[in-house]
Amino acid sequence: MNDIFTTITSALEELRRLEAQLMSLSANLSLDQAAQLQGQDAPFWALNILRERTQDTMGSILFTGISALPPGQRIEWQREHNLTDLIKVDWQKFASALSAMGHPVRLSILQAMLQGKHTTTELQQLPDMGTSGQLYHHLRELQMAGWVRQAGRNHYVIQETHLIPLLTVLTAVVDVVGLAG
Repeated sequence: MNDIFTTITSALEELRRLEAQLMSLSANLSLDQAAQLQGQDAPFWALNILRERTQDTMGSILFTGISALPPGQRIEWQREHNLTDLIKVDWQKFASALSAMGHPVRLSILQAMLQGKHTTTELQQLPDMGTSGQLYHHLRELQMAGWVRQAGRNHYVIQETHLIPLLTVLTAVVDVVGLAG
C-alpha cells in the first residue's frame, strides 16, 4: 500500500513539474509561434492568444505592426502591457508626448515625414506652416517628446522605434473619431 502511495505521489509531482514546464514554454512563445499553434487564419487569433495569456490577470493591451516606412526599411514591432500596471502608472508623465502630437501643424509634419518629406525645405512647404521659426519650434517639440530625431543638418525623421507606436495612437484615434473625422 505504501508503494502505491509513493508511486502516485511521485507521478503527481512529475505531472506538476511537466505542467509548470509547459506553462513556462507557452508563456515564452512569440505571437507568431502561438498563432501557428492556433491556426493563423482563425478570426481574432491574436485576441485568442492574449485571452489565454491573461486568464488570471486584469487583462493586457497588445499592439503590433509591420511597416515598410521609411521605404527600403522594414520595421516590425510588438508591445504588450499589463493592464494593472498601465492603470497604476502616473499618466501625467505622458502628457508631453501626447501634447506634442496634439497640434494640427505637428500632425501635418509627422504625416509629411511618413510620406517621405524630411528636410526643413520640404516641410516648410506644408500648408499652414508659417515661418521657418515656427517650423523649428514644432520640430523641437516633436524632438523633445521623442517622436522625431534630427538625422542631419535640416533633415528630420520619425524615430524608428516610435513609428509603430505613433501609428497605433493614430489608429486608436481613428477608432474613436472615425476616418471621416
